[in-house]
Amino acid sequence: MKFATIIYSKDRAMQLHACLTSLQKHVKTMSDVFVLYKTEKYEHQYAKLKDEFENVSFVPEIDLAEQTREILQVVDYVLFVVDDTIFYRDFDLSECVIHLHKNSTLTSILGFSLRLGQNVKWSHIRNREIEQPKRFIHIGANCVCYNWIKAQCEFAYPLEVSSSIYRSSDMLLLLKNVQGHPGHIESSMNRQKGRFVKRAPFLLCYKQSVAFANPVNVVRKTRCPSGRKYSYSIGELATMFDEGKRINVDVDFGDIIGVHQEVEYKFYETYVQSKR
Repeated sequence: MKFATIIYSKDRAMQLHACLTSLQKHVKTMSDVFVLYKTEKYEHQYAKLKDEFENVSFVPEIDLAEQTREILQVVDYVLFVVDDTIFYRDFDLSECVIHLHKNSTLTSILGFSLRLGQNVKWSHIRNREIEQPKRFIHIGANCVCYNWIKAQCEFAYPLEVSSSIYRSSDMLLLLKNVQGHPGHIESSMNRQKGRFVKRAPFLLCYKQSVAFANPVNVVRKTRCPSGRKYSYSIGELATMFDEGKRINVDVDFGDIIGVHQEVEYKFYETYVQSKR
C-alpha cells in the first residue's frame, strides 16, 4: 500500500512550518509529503522551508486540482492537510491506512478523520456545543467508528481537506471535473457525499482527536470564522518569520474540544534572519 500526504498552503509559511513540525513530531509512520503552495510575496520564505524540510516535496501551484489528481493516481491512500492544521497527539499513519485497507472489500468505511474524536463537542463555526454521535463502535484499542449519515454538525461532514485520510480511488472519482482552490475541492467533495450513503456510511477516528485547525487568520473567503479570540494577520506572521521567529508546537495546547479551535501561538527564536 502506498500513501501520501498533501498539504495545501497559501502565503502562510509560518503556519506551514508549525504544521510540518508538528506532523513530524507526532506521526509514527511518515508518508511522502507534498506541499502544494501558492504565493507571490513570500517565495523566499517557502524557499527557506524547502531547505529545512528536505524530505518534503514543495510544488508551486499551477492547476491545483490537476496536481492533486496526479498525486492521487500514483498512491492508494491520501492524507489531506491544510497549513493551519496542528497535530498535537501521537498517531500512526500506517495504522490508519490499515484500518481503511481492511474495509476495502466491503468499503463501509469512507475515511479516517484525525480531527474528530470523543473529545469534540464544540463547533467553532456555529459557536455552540454540538451533539456527538449516539454510538461509537470501538475498533481496536485506540480507534472508533460511527455512522456519519446519522450524525450532526462536524460529525456529519465526512469529506474535508484539513486532516483526513481517504482511498485515492474515491477521491479521484469526486475530483474528476473539479477546478480551483482547496475550498472548491472540499466543497465539491462534500456536495457528492451522497455517493457514499449506502456504500460507506461509517467514518473512523481516534478516541481522542490528534489534530485541529487553528483559525486565527484566513487567506480566502471561508465559512469558518477566524480571529474571534486570537488574531494574527498574514503580514504580521510573515514579518515575524523573517525576523527568525517560529511557532512553538512543543507546548500544551490545552483542552481541544473542536475541529477548529483558536489557540494563542507561542513563539521561539531561531536566531537566523531570513533574507529577501
